[in-house]
Amino acid sequence: MGRAIGLAALLLSGAVGQGAATRDQDANALGPEAFFGLTNLYEFHLKIEPDQWARMETYAPANPSAEGRPGFGGPGPGGRPGGPPMMDINFQEGRATLEFQGRLWGDIQVRFKGNSSFNAARHSLKRSFKLDFNDLEDGATFFGMTKLNLNNNAMDPVQMREALAYEVARQAGLPASRTAFAKVFITVPGRHNRHYAGLYTVVEQVDERFLKSRFATKQGLLLKPERTQGLPYLGDDWQAYTNRLEPKTKVKAAEAERFIKFARLLNQAAEDAFHAQAAGYMDVEEFLRFLAVQTVLANLDSPLLTGHNYYLYVPPLGGKMVWIPWDLNETFGGFMGGGDATQQADLSIDRSFAPGNRLAERVLAMPGAKKKYHEIMRGLITTNFTTARMTALIEAISAVIVPALKEDLTVSPAYFQKGLSGDSTGKTETDVRQPFPPPGPGGRQRPALKPFVTNRVESIEKQLAGQSTGYEPQMTRPPGMGGPGPAGGPGFGPRPFFPQPPRER
Repeated sequence: MGRAIGLAALLLSGAVGQGAATRDQDANALGPEAFFGLTNLYEFHLKIEPDQWARMETYAPANPSAEGRPGFGGPGPGGRPGGPPMMDINFQEGRATLEFQGRLWGDIQVRFKGNSSFNAARHSLKRSFKLDFNDLEDGATFFGMTKLNLNNNAMDPVQMREALAYEVARQAGLPASRTAFAKVFITVPGRHNRHYAGLYTVVEQVDERFLKSRFATKQGLLLKPERTQGLPYLGDDWQAYTNRLEPKTKVKAAEAERFIKFARLLNQAAEDAFHAQAAGYMDVEEFLRFLAVQTVLANLDSPLLTGHNYYLYVPPLGGKMVWIPWDLNETFGGFMGGGDATQQADLSIDRSFAPGNRLAERVLAMPGAKKKYHEIMRGLITTNFTTARMTALIEAISAVIVPALKEDLTVSPAYFQKGLSGDSTGKTETDVRQPFPPPGPGGRQRPALKPFVTNRVESIEKQLAGQSTGYEPQMTRPPGMGGPGPAGGPGFGPRPFFPQPPRER
């Protein structure tokens, strides 16, 4: 928190409206390392003209043929309005003027973002945003960054799962995004006058600047797979992979060919051939750490179960592929489509992924891999994901964000306390707030954070000792909750959140 306060003092020392020159001098000289911090809290104010706001609200399915189907803009169950499709939304960018820490920053591009988090909050002002700082002004950056994510914590009663999960991942040695927190205010003239949207988690963008900071080069192929749990082999034509892998950097023939060769090896090679050659394509130990972190965090909205929410980096010059965690908002057992709270706390460490995940299955079967994986897992629960450390981090974050939640319409004090420890305290009879997220399938509630950590550590200890095998996950989200409909048809997405009118400030 101290860094945020010091940074705020620096930025507020100049007059509002001094423009880009002061902006660059004060902030970009510091760089992203000065901005991020687990307990850093900032204020963002976005002023968006009505025509730009209307443009942003004209999102559409990426697949036009899906328009009008249930869950794709068509009617939902019981005649309720349908929402945009899961993982198939084309968001439109609008122009906004940004104030940061009470000081004019300048004009930027902004759009909504998210899948389930957007669906849950699309009737609320508290939607997630992606900020683009150099689209309107070439070369402009924000603390050395060109993009930044303001995530709305829509699936998290305690608003800190994502920040905690990234901290665990970084501590485990993974190339993971840094985070901070933000109070976000929205002005749309004639509609909203500096309305408080709520508390957000600020997440570092995975892009070429991220690659440069983690791997000392921005070269290489950055992919963001969707609906791909185990990297299928789709033939030797790269075009067959583009929709599933979503390249985020320029695709070079040599890197695409290298990926295809690995996919062929993974899916078609005999066991001894895969064991002998896999380490030439991928950083096996890094993947084991990635798998261990996803498993410890019980992050089932991931390649473990849903086949998305991660990046894959293919370095240049024959470098080894690396897995990068992403979109960790439903960690700590928060993805209720993968099992109830008790099941996720007892998630199997050796079978934490859905059957048929060829990558996880084959890597864990490599000589010595299971032993190394268990060593990593044991290290996580003794030095990183421990009850004592997690409790201390939770308390530190709570001290910072609780004041920011007082005016957040999505999180009442009782709701926050129940999400934290499992018990409700405080008066609720006069509280008009309507918190999201909605319950999971069958009315399942997301597990209370502190008890979940304790139960998760105990389960892993028993499994490492050979006393338990844990819960093997399966997708249980029914139609109407974002899961597949009949005969594999689309679901309807989470039910929307309808808040009270946002408060002004």
